[in-house]
Amino acid sequence: MHSIAKIEELIESAELILIRHEKELSRSPNSLFSRVMVKTTRDRINELRGNLYFEKSVREKEIIDLRLKGKLARVGKLPLELLGAFAKILAETITEIGRQNQFGNTSSSKNYNETKNTIDLMFERLIPGSTHIIVTGKTNPDLFGNSIIENALENTFELLNTNDANQLLESSAKIGGKGVKKLNQLLKMSVESELEFDLEWKSPNSTFFSWHGDKIKMQSITNSISKIQSNEPVEFEISGTIFSMSMKGIIEVHDKDKKLYKINFPLNLLEKVRNYQIGDNCNIICIQKGQINSLTREEKVSFELKELA
Repeated sequence: MHSIAKIEELIESAELILIRHEKELSRSPNSLFSRVMVKTTRDRINELRGNLYFEKSVREKEIIDLRLKGKLARVGKLPLELLGAFAKILAETITEIGRQNQFGNTSSSKNYNETKNTIDLMFERLIPGSTHIIVTGKTNPDLFGNSIIENALENTFELLNTNDANQLLESSAKIGGKGVKKLNQLLKMSVESELEFDLEWKSPNSTFFSWHGDKIKMQSITNSISKIQSNEPVEFEISGTIFSMSMKGIIEVHDKDKKLYKINFPLNLLEKVRNYQIGDNCNIICIQKGQINSLTREEKVSFELKELA
């Protein structure tokens, strides 16, 4: 069996091949060769995703390395009330970002609790004589090999390590308004409590993520995040032709004027999206969202799939 990284590489390659074959089929719908190649490639992707699901299931859990630093944590001790408050907001942040990726902006409190139970964050252990804490969460992949906690952690590290204003808008759109607020709350509380912290995590595909949060860096991020404003989401309807799609949550559609829309979809809609092929006509209802930097007035407009027919 291949490693998780290799399986994901093979899936990415196969998805690009599938896009090519589906485009050929849309141009020549009666081509037996194109139909066979589309089916064969789809079967190959399904097989690889089954392997990915198995490998991530064997992994069982994600290990988050948390090191608390600063004035109150230098001697390996920390007020219990502060530790409890920090742990609570950290858990809520990861859960909220995971919920956004899985269910999108229209989800409910029921979806939050479902995400919380799926991730199942736990205090694993305290390294003796320090404020070095091991936190774990269940990998819990779905049948396509997607893991809520994996996606949540990737998006969290992406935003924390962003230095570019445009990228910050894009990263903020990914984790959603509630996720941004929770992360900002975590950073503000840490700054006010003179508590610094480092995070490290090795993903299922062996990518190493790290973030070292001193007071200056945390204050800088919270200042930047505080300048981001979100427009009220509005429903937006698109009729057109599917140009491309990714099982990681992106579908591209050309409308009748050939304008290309890149639409993110929550992973709970993946099964429905898979019923469509490139070249298919579709009617889409999506949520149009806007993220604006109040200082630079730069805006990032994004679309999230709500209904597909």
